[in-house]
Amino acid sequence: MLNHPIAGFCLPAVTALSMMFCFNATAVAQSFPAKPVKIIVSSAPGGIDTIVRLITPTLQERTGQSFVVDNKAGANGIIGVQAVTSAPPDGYTILFTTISTLTINPFVYKDLPYDPLRDLEPVARHASLPMVWVAHPGKSFKSLRDVVDYAKGNRDKLTFANSGSGSFSHLLEEAFKKKHAVDVLLVPLKTTPQAIIETVSGRMEVCVDNISNLAPHISSGKLVALAVTSRERAASMPNVPSWLEDGTGDFEAEAWYAFMAPKGTPPAIVQKLNAEFTAAIQEAKAQQYLQSVGARFDPLSPAKLREFMQGELDKYGAIARSAKITMQ
Repeated sequence: MLNHPIAGFCLPAVTALSMMFCFNATAVAQSFPAKPVKIIVSSAPGGIDTIVRLITPTLQERTGQSFVVDNKAGANGIIGVQAVTSAPPDGYTILFTTISTLTINPFVYKDLPYDPLRDLEPVARHASLPMVWVAHPGKSFKSLRDVVDYAKGNRDKLTFANSGSGSFSHLLEEAFKKKHAVDVLLVPLKTTPQAIIETVSGRMEVCVDNISNLAPHISSGKLVALAVTSRERAASMPNVPSWLEDGTGDFEAEAWYAFMAPKGTPPAIVQKLNAEFTAAIQEAKAQQYLQSVGARFDPLSPAKLREFMQGELDKYGAIARSAKITMQ
């Protein structure tokens, strides 16, 4: 076969072509970045951008180029995503966004102008943040099982606050309601702070949100922690069981944050960005910040992040469809 004149010509040619592509990819990665990189954060300043701003000095020191944070808030992350999907796929415009933007929006918004896995390249995920179920102390609930038992005997007597229709907290409440076949009133509010304030005041009795937002109110005794939604107990709340541990939940549910690039960004650049972000976030200041907000360092490669996102899309898509949640 190899003696055939065509085969004899093609094999070396194909090998040479493959080597040329590999060489070019390596050269691109080695020379990247050659100019400043913009990181678009899909929320307002003072939130999830904190960790990004902590690591930009390290990124600049490691690469010799500045990494500029640009907050583009609005429409539950949609504005920020569009700014990235419309950018050249060259690695110089990166998105930093949340679980809601990437794996919940596709099922609750009609005519969403992006598909997270079709229009974006997964780059890196480094932090996961457990959610925690809490109750106003006036109900004397000590566990999430207490909430289930009370709801079964007191139809339509419990109110659950959440941070808006189609939000992460809303989907978790819908999943809880369906699993236990209980009639509770789910109240969508405009923001996370509003949902927490309503629960702290006692106007609402139960809510679920990330551990960072709720920890101060739990520590002060204004709210009672019932269960976390991570697979295991949270390091910052070792006395609070997981809802998998106490049987009140069926799945692991954590807030997480990811770096994404425009679709078509060269794999070598995606891998280079993953390596740089991973190294930067392991610096002491970044790790101390993650620990202070109850998050855990949880890195994923681009390929593993794509696989993980597909699982999250399947999970939350099923909940949204079952609850018939749609937004204009």
